[in-house]
Amino acid sequence: MISKIKQQSLYLILLQGASRAISFLFNLWIYDILYAQKQDVASFALINFRFPLIRDALLDFSRSGYRRAFARTDTQNKATLPTIFTIVPLSAIPFGIIFSILTYLLELSGSGTDLENYSLLLGLLCFTTWLELVSEPFYIVMQSLVHFDVRMKVEGLAAITRSISLYLIIRFFNMPLFAFSISQFLCSFITFLGYGFYYISDKRVTSKEKPNDLKGFRIFFKIIPNFRKLFHLDQNAKEMLKLVGSFTLQNVFVFVLTTIGDIILLTFRNFEIEAIYGLANNIGSLGLRIVYFPIEETIYTLISLKVASLEKEKEKQNLKENQKEKEKENQKRKSKRKSKIKKKIKKKIKIKIKTKLLMLKFKKFIKIFLVFRLVFLIAFFYSVFGSNYTFLFTKFMIDNKPKSEISLIIGFYFIYTFFVIMNGINEIFVRSVSSKSQLFKNNILLVVFSGLYIAFIYTFAPRYGSMGFILANILNKSVSGIYFAYFTYKYFTSFKVSFNQFFLDSRVTLACFFIAIILFSSSYFFWIGVYGLFIHFIIGIFCFLLLCGFVYKFEKRTWKELLSKKKTD
Repeated sequence: MISKIKQQSLYLILLQGASRAISFLFNLWIYDILYAQKQDVASFALINFRFPLIRDALLDFSRSGYRRAFARTDTQNKATLPTIFTIVPLSAIPFGIIFSILTYLLELSGSGTDLENYSLLLGLLCFTTWLELVSEPFYIVMQSLVHFDVRMKVEGLAAITRSISLYLIIRFFNMPLFAFSISQFLCSFITFLGYGFYYISDKRVTSKEKPNDLKGFRIFFKIIPNFRKLFHLDQNAKEMLKLVGSFTLQNVFVFVLTTIGDIILLTFRNFEIEAIYGLANNIGSLGLRIVYFPIEETIYTLISLKVASLEKEKEKQNLKENQKEKEKENQKRKSKRKSKIKKKIKKKIKIKIKTKLLMLKFKKFIKIFLVFRLVFLIAFFYSVFGSNYTFLFTKFMIDNKPKSEISLIIGFYFIYTFFVIMNGINEIFVRSVSSKSQLFKNNILLVVFSGLYIAFIYTFAPRYGSMGFILANILNKSVSGIYFAYFTYKYFTSFKVSFNQFFLDSRVTLACFFIAIILFSSSYFFWIGVYGLFIHFIIGIFCFLLLCGFVYKFEKRTWKELLSKKKTD
């Protein structure tokens, strides 16, 4: 299973790297057309902030519960295919249609924009999102059968089609908003056709054991749910439907709490703030989307597997201890007299057994510790080097713009990504190991953190604009990160495992902070001119190579342990 998880992360990184890098370059090009030449701030804000937020909300409300529910079950059994094609189409019909209509009406009534054809563009966006939901049953089948290469091929082709159509429409018709909407529609359409035809033609999926109505082109008729079957579900399907409902409610709750800042930003109806924040989000989160988000999915699977194995070991140990106690009671009844020497020997044996058990527990946590350390290094590299080189980036990639303001905002966004990454890995761990009572407590605390977040936004955003909004995000992630870090610490110490293994080598940590100080202190070369920028760039390359050398020297064993194929279960 670990090898499959590594394969999944590799495919996801390749997919995200190709699609996000291409879309990132096109966003810069659209920015140059709309924001610099025409000063069309509203159109750029719609493309980079408002439309993606609406699309993410529709997809998360409609399909996230189905994905999480089927990821937690053994869907590799082909007997569950009828269950998938009975339950999952509900994400598109009727829930996808209902959410799309409600979103369309709410956004159209309070959009605050006078753009022509805005209702047509919004309707096309909602229809495009619904079309992507139609392909959800095929996606879940491919993921459950561990066919990660299919996702890379289908979504990679869809991303290329989206980019080419976007370029051609803007190039020859000069209609950026229509280009964005039509390219998204083509992307969703190719995703649907790609997953569907792979399901029909892939030899790994085709099987004689499948029912006749799930073979060939008849499978496309299964995207329309059969509501009669919903009243005659078996027990497993009913439990799955309940699980989908609970996960959907939880995901809606978490999505609203995590994106409450973006929702509040929409209420300001300030396209200038939305445009600048959208640009900072696209540039600052590029590394997150390419590297961290694929690793995040892998981490969730890895931690879930490790925690499940630990819980099984706990149950086995409790059973063994109960059996030993019963045997001891029987032995005491049979023989009450025992010498003191035998008691001392037994005590020593017990101590040895306990130490061995602790070592086994520690081995169980090794990969989790190493994942935390890997994520810390990713966060450090990305935030420190990114925040120190945003001015260079904006100077060479963006012409005739307010460089100083945008580079400062993007630099702060890179710092914000450090808190996002560290808070995200802790939150994933907390969700994986929490009991029902702890999950309820965590949800209450999320509500409290969201209240503080709203207070931070209304305190800083009206005064400082996009900079104040990013500052509020940093404060929110730091407050919630403190709680998640404390929960993680308490969980590890409850197993009597040394928490020091969580941290990097002290020499690597000192090197990280030392290099961060060097980069920050050398930033005054920005204002000297071309030679100053060149000096700062050379210093950055030297610091990067130096830090890579430190990491390789002192963390080489840990990465070998993380990538090893030996079973730690």
